[in-house]
Amino acid sequence: MADDTLWATFQQFAGRDRAISSALYHPKESPMIQNITITADTQINLKPLIEGALRSEARLLELGIERTLERVRAFEQRYDIAFEEFEQQFEAGLMADDLDFVEWGGEIRTYRLLTTQQRALREAHFS
Repeated sequence: MADDTLWATFQQFAGRDRAISSALYHPKESPMIQNITITADTQINLKPLIEGALRSEARLLELGIERTLERVRAFEQRYDIAFEEFEQQFEAGLMADDLDFVEWGGEIRTYRLLTTQQRALREAHFS
């Protein structure tokens, strides 16, 4: 009985999470221009330091994307379905309530988030 209640609660949150993730990781709005000003009381030139930090972050994102895609590809091979097709069915609630599918959906959301962040860093320009 407790397991049934736990599973029902999990399904409720998973359904809500699908709706939220769809809005977050598939934005329909046009990009917005952002200007960032950084001030610091230091003798060190911050621009090269910040540019280096952003390059490091971009590399970490790339490594995260590679690891995530490895896991996604393993699910594709195991279930013989492309992740794009799985994602459509999963988001529509058409996939069975299987923990592997929930994990696969999480990996896809992670991939979408990481690639969105990577694209944002690539499109940033310093002046």
